[in-house]
Amino acid sequence: MAHNHSCAHAKNPGCACAGCAGSLHGWPGYFDRAEAPEPERERFRRHTDLEWLSALGTGKRQQNHLKAPTLRMRKAANDSAVADALTWLAHDPARVARGRRLGRGLHEEALPELRDHAGRHSAQLPDLKELDRVLPGHFWCSLLVQLSGAGDTVQRYSDRVPQVAAELLLDGETPPGWGQVQDHVAEVALTAVWKCAGYVLLGDFANLVRLMRFMSLFICPAPARHPLIVRRGFLPLGEGVLAETTLTRLQQAYLTDSAP
Repeated sequence: MAHNHSCAHAKNPGCACAGCAGSLHGWPGYFDRAEAPEPERERFRRHTDLEWLSALGTGKRQQNHLKAPTLRMRKAANDSAVADALTWLAHDPARVARGRRLGRGLHEEALPELRDHAGRHSAQLPDLKELDRVLPGHFWCSLLVQLSGAGDTVQRYSDRVPQVAAELLLDGETPPGWGQVQDHVAEVALTAVWKCAGYVLLGDFANLVRLMRFMSLFICPAPARHPLIVRRGFLPLGEGVLAETTLTRLQQAYLTDSAP
């Protein structure tokens, strides 16, 4: 089946678009909504709030659902996360542009590379001939959410860069004109310089990791049946992007108190 508008704006499982091998599934529609007038996004948010309340229920039914969350609760909690993500994107048009560029990269750069690889190796694995038919599903969202988790690790280790640099500097060859003053302030200076570099590099890097997290949810054909997307992709966003009520809904729907 050729790629079409329905695939680009899909929000439900079952899409088997071989035209894009899943690389254009869902996400264009979400970015369109991020660029839509604010009243449209607010209507979507109100709808998600009502859907959550309806899915959660009241009284004994609510107590049972909190012990054993339903698929409907997961879907409603996911939609709340989407509403928060759209608000975050809408605050800066450049974020939407970068998100679209990431998405186009999947289709225009990554997918052709995969097709080329499949063509060269189909003799060893004949199923590679069916690449475009096999990939739609949870392939792209799984890649994106794991990349975002790896990005977190890179960011955490980046904090050690000044310390490692200080060890290399102080244990290595003494620079010309180096004295006690330089020794004394070197580590503080390295931290300060790395912080300056972080404004240039890591600020954009952090937003890239966020965009990969959003994309993993946007492109996933059934995130309510793919809990890793929420546990590793959205819960780590915290209150910097997600509202406190959204975090609570996700935790209740997936029976978790914190991100992994």
